[in-house]
Amino acid sequence: MVWLTWASFRRRVVVKSFAANYHSPWWIPYHIVCTVVHQSGLASAITSALEAQISADFGNALSAAAGSGLEFTALQKSLSGQNALVTGTSDQMQLLAAVGGYLDALDLEIAAQSAKLINSPASHAHRDTNIEAFATIVERAGSLAFAVATRSYIGRIGTHLNRVGN
Repeated sequence: MVWLTWASFRRRVVVKSFAANYHSPWWIPYHIVCTVVHQSGLASAITSALEAQISADFGNALSAAAGSGLEFTALQKSLSGQNALVTGTSDQMQLLAAVGGYLDALDLEIAAQSAKLINSPASHAHRDTNIEAFATIVERAGSLAFAVATRSYIGRIGTHLNRVGN
């Protein structure tokens, strides 16, 4: 199977026959017969649904990460690639790499927030004597929860991307 692309059309096809009539290096008329093996109507509907899910997950990730200092410019740029949802394209490879990079960064953030929470000096404080310490624990627990939620949405984007080719 190969991609046959012209104008705004793109189809997966099997080439049944190809005949070229060489006249000169700049003019080679040809005749090609193909069988379409991938219908774009169905693919477009599936791709549109996945695109909507990915957009929703990205919006939810942005909301979950609000105020955390995390930036998603590279992921947003990769998501806006023209062929980001087309299997095997460089745009999709770039998007998959961006998702993987963000997942790795979020894993590190989750580990750091977990360590801060577990090793908090306030974890052994008595609630009547150290209210400020407990406020710190609550803040750290909130940061951990936001990092976990953000990671789950970015992870779903990766899951959706893996569904594109299947």
